[in-house]
Amino acid sequence: MERRNARKEKTSGKFDKGSLDYDSSESKTEYDFPSLSESELEKVKEDIRKKIKKEKRIQLIVVISLIVLMFFLFYSFFLVK
Repeated sequence: MERRNARKEKTSGKFDKGSLDYDSSESKTEYDFPSLSESELEKVKEDIRKKIKKEKRIQLIVVISLIVLMFFLFYSFFLVK
């Protein structure tokens, strides 16, 4: 009975919100980002757009290549005898 009470007491405090170790301060974290002019901001946006467009193009090429490869494998194994 004593061991049971000790285990119960130990597990009940394990998930107690008061015992969790996290910072509960109400202040928000301040970040020090550099200020950009409008032209610099537009250049950064354009660079991001170009990068995304390039990644999408590469993904499309990979998907089309896989589809063509699967088609030829299917054709060679099942249709050619």
